[in-house]
Amino acid sequence: MKKVEDYIRTIPDFPSTGIIFRDVTTLLADPRGLRLAIDQMLHPYAGVPIDKIVGLEARGFILGGAIAHQLGKGFVPPHGNQGERGQTGGIRGFGRGRP
Repeated sequence: MKKVEDYIRTIPDFPSTGIIFRDVTTLLADPRGLRLAIDQMLHPYAGVPIDKIVGLEARGFILGGAIAHQLGKGFVPPHGNQGERGQTGGIRGFGRGRP
């Protein structure tokens, strides 16, 4: 049986020597891999009361949206300074030093 890691392409020395880049687009492009990843992320939260799903940045937007759909919950993609407007429970941007 394949694991999630089997669907993720590894590119050594990219973008520079010594860096190992993990390309998740191969996971996202494969329906079985995508289903496996979502199911594995859902499993630990079976039966846990959840109000909303929050997904950070690009991969979080994609996977978080799919997880929210599976759970029948709303999805919140925090970005910029939405937290200052109260949309994400008080998150202030991405960094601590950011106004």
